[in-house]
Amino acid sequence: MMGQPAIKPGEGVKVNVRSEIGFMNEKVPLLFAKKAVYVCFLAETTDGKKVHFCRISAKKLNNGQDILFSATLTHPAQSINCYVMCEEIGKPTAFELCAPMLMLHSRY
Repeated sequence: MMGQPAIKPGEGVKVNVRSEIGFMNEKVPLLFAKKAVYVCFLAETTDGKKVHFCRISAKKLNNGQDILFSATLTHPAQSINCYVMCEEIGKPTAFELCAPMLMLHSRY
């Protein structure tokens, strides 16, 4: 989570999120089965709402890449799930749970 959350009574809390993605391989795989490799990133809230989706060429991930997005959380127990997968391989290879600790003086 980046910065301070914006609280709007009745609408929830808007948080800004920075997620870093990249390859852990020494050499970034640019081709798989003679096709260019693309990485898909999906962020959703725990109630299933899509927050952010992007598709990035592996060529751009040599040094990793930050993905910036915002999400509105409508319940104190809500969190953000992030998934990363290689498009050609097709199964999620990473998962991250972002559960911001929000101290609120007002109700959502």
